[in-house]
Formats: sequence, structure tokens, C-alpha cells
Amino acid sequence: MIVVVVVVVVVVVVVVVVVVVVVVVVVVTVVVVIVIIGIDMSATFDTIDRKQLLQLLTNLVTEDEKRIIQFLLSNTTLNVKISGANTEEPFLTNIGTPQGDSLSSVLFIIYLEQAL
Repeated sequence: MIVVVVVVVVVVVVVVVVVVVVVVVVVVTVVVVIVIIGIDMSATFDTIDRKQLLQLLTNLVTEDEKRIIQFLLSNTTLNVKISGANTEEPFLTNIGTPQGDSLSSVLFIIYLEQAL
């Protein structure tokens, strides 16, 4: 009788441990998937190397289209906000694409596709 009780207790403990391990694995997997899906893409347009992008476009667009894109990317300025206040003078930048421009998302996709 005592042996049966001990065996039942051991089986219950093993089942509980297995269930806890499965639950932990499922929770960790869900968290990892959420983190992967939730990649912060807010600064991705700011990290594009313009020279490399223009080089990638050489085989994809005509010279006229490349010049238009180069014009879009030239002489762009940035303002920095610190505690909600803008810096006094904007400064020139030579990386990234303008956010809010409809062509920037296409350029980013081309750049990303080449990186993958």
C-alpha cells in the first residue's frame, strides 16, 4: 500500500514537472516570437549608407532616375531635439533617407533586400 502511494506521488511529481517545463518552453517561445516580430524599425531609415544604396541602384534604375534619387538624398539636414527643444542650427547629414518621403520606403526595401 505504501509503495503504491509513493509510486503515485512520484508519478504526479514527474507529470507536474513535465507540465511546468512544457509551459515554460511555450512561454519562452511566444516571447521570442513577439520580440522578433516587434523589431524596432523606427530608426532604420536613418542607418542607410547612401553611397552603398546609390551603388545598388546602378543596375536597377536608369541614369536619370539615379540622378533624381541622388538629388533627393543630397543636402538633407537634421534637427536634434533635447528634452523637447530643437537645437539652434540644423546640420547636414550624409546617411539615411528622408522619413515621410514615399520613395524612402522603396529605397529601404531595395537596401534591405541586398543586405539579406
